[in-house]
Amino acid sequence: MIKLDSSATTEKLYPNCDETIWSRSCDEEILEPIPGKVSGEIPLWINGSLLRNGPGKSSFGCDKFKHLFDGSALLHRFAIADGSVTYQCRFLQTNSYLKNSAAKRIVVTEFGTKAVKDPCLSIFEKFSGLFNTGDSMSDNAMISIYPFGDELYAFSESPVMFKFNERNLETTKRVNLSREIGIVHHTSHPHVLSNGCVYNLGTIVTKFGPKYCIVEFPQGKDFNEAKIVASIFPRRKLNPSYMHTFGITENFFILIEQPLAVSVKLMSQTLWKNDPLIDSLRWFGKKTTKFHILSRKSGHTERSFYAVTFFFFHVINSYEEDNHIVVDICCYENPDIIKGMYLDSFRTMQTNPNYSSMFQAKPLRFVLPLNEKEDQKNCNLIKLNGSKAQAKIQKNGRILCIPEELCETSCDLPRINYSNNSGLNYRYFYAMSSDFSNGGSIIKVDVKNKTQTTWSEKNCYPGEPVFLSAPNATSEDDGVVLSVLLRGNNQENHVELLVLCAKDLKVLARYEFITPSPVPRCVHGWFKFDN
Repeated sequence: MIKLDSSATTEKLYPNCDETIWSRSCDEEILEPIPGKVSGEIPLWINGSLLRNGPGKSSFGCDKFKHLFDGSALLHRFAIADGSVTYQCRFLQTNSYLKNSAAKRIVVTEFGTKAVKDPCLSIFEKFSGLFNTGDSMSDNAMISIYPFGDELYAFSESPVMFKFNERNLETTKRVNLSREIGIVHHTSHPHVLSNGCVYNLGTIVTKFGPKYCIVEFPQGKDFNEAKIVASIFPRRKLNPSYMHTFGITENFFILIEQPLAVSVKLMSQTLWKNDPLIDSLRWFGKKTTKFHILSRKSGHTERSFYAVTFFFFHVINSYEEDNHIVVDICCYENPDIIKGMYLDSFRTMQTNPNYSSMFQAKPLRFVLPLNEKEDQKNCNLIKLNGSKAQAKIQKNGRILCIPEELCETSCDLPRINYSNNSGLNYRYFYAMSSDFSNGGSIIKVDVKNKTQTTWSEKNCYPGEPVFLSAPNATSEDDGVVLSVLLRGNNQENHVELLVLCAKDLKVLARYEFITPSPVPRCVHGWFKFDN
């Protein structure tokens, strides 16, 4: 009797989505740039490097990481010069990566993976580690890349970040901000101002408990000269909110305190027991989300607003207009997406009818009024022309903000014309849709007209879209969108650089590379123009 392979006969719930692209692992670095095959023409004004960061290695020896946020950081570089492109990749030389490589197994606990801890570690070393998060926890900086002046750094939410050489991707410096300025956490997405000053949202520990803080990194100064310019205690004293990013406008910092929190009690237990950090997260689902508005001038809290519970990773943009603050966010109903990013969840997605719902993020616009009055309790406080958002004073005196949708498509990883419109009124953003029916697509959203344009192609999986403004641009969307493209159906050793016209998402060019090893999916990055 012939036994049938049940996996081969099982009908896929998401036939146009290849679940294997999230679990690919790079086995061989590409230290010397390799050329690719081109179709179309890249605009000649684009000269520089698209640098990307993400989980690159999914196992050491027989040990495998369990979560997408655990894979060892792999840097990618697409070098563009005079219409040609080359590709290379290299692992970030973090302490975690070096220890795992030396042991040929996973010996450093990650966000979702528990490692076998060093048995020689004394009880006193374990205890001291509770107070030195920069060295006692993983330093796997596998999320994003940001510039500090002319230097580029790889980030995660640990207080440790790494400087690297943009040409050969060599790791050149390890910076522990816990030692430099005392923070135990910072977001993966600082804001880089046109004058070179960098702001980030972090957490410090005081004798009264954790405290959110805005850290200013002045242009051209050493990290130990950074300073805290604003701070505020969490609404739940021993459960500070998980924050992946924050908003900034001309006059304000915007801290969005969502109901997903890091329990100080559970964090202490996980560190002591060497458990994954995901075990320290708590979801206060019945609570509201709180917006803190802090003055950039004084550092003091100016206003607080509330919204119905949501979870988020990314703020699209925020700005001030006619005595209102507008905050656009990609919002999820809950943090189930974090569970959905376990690698086992990816592998079984084709049999889980609820899987795609975990990735449904709606781009929502919150409008925060700065001119509310007591006699407006029964009125919509929003007086912004054309806005459908609402804000109403509740019986307890709080202002509840009700958002409006910017488009019907679920999406995340948003990017805007950052160099010209960050913190200012804007019209367009670009993002990755989470539509599982076609495997993934890039969308452009017109937030004024609430319309969208889409690019997609069968068996293609684009990454975060990166907007580049053209020289002497005549409009906000005058430029190109770059995206790193992977292919499914066992085409693991294939990566492309996709170049789209930013106005209509028509393909201008694409460069295809055949690599000696599988190319994993990257997360965030930065484009560095050549001087």
